[in-house]
Amino acid sequence: MTLPNLPDLTAEQIREACRRAGMEAEHTALLEPDMSASGYAARLWSAGQEEAAIRFSAQALPKEDAIRWGYELVRGGLKPDTPVSPLDMGALHAVYAWVVAPGEQARCAALDCVDDVDPQTPSVWLAYAVAWSGGSMVRGDDTPVPPPEHLTGIAVAMAVLLSGSG
Repeated sequence: MTLPNLPDLTAEQIREACRRAGMEAEHTALLEPDMSASGYAARLWSAGQEEAAIRFSAQALPKEDAIRWGYELVRGGLKPDTPVSPLDMGALHAVYAWVVAPGEQARCAALDCVDDVDPQTPSVWLAYAVAWSGGSMVRGDDTPVPPPEHLTGIAVAMAVLLSGSG
């Protein structure tokens, strides 16, 4: 697996991504004051903290880039002869539609695809990542419930980890 190229972040933004990723003291101890986000992710990886590197990367990337990274890894990990359930195929199609043309309509389609579905597979986690990338976590005329900022990154990291790409 290849870690993504992370954007240039300030030290404060790196610390915030660590907080959203739920990094533990053993992980943040590897962060040096002038280290880049990519350098930090690489250090985590080389220290055998692959899961932490994936969680951090998913939080450090802008949401659109994190979802694209997750989609590329999950889709690339599918073998031609691997059976894919209708739910997973629908989730992958919904994610792809959003990757090609991000917007509220595609985000809502991803939300509809996984409504009341327990996320057990990488493709369903990615559809949740899209659904939680903006807008409201609920549909209809209810009062909008914006998703917390860290949910997209959590869902992307789960998709990557469950796909075996991590």
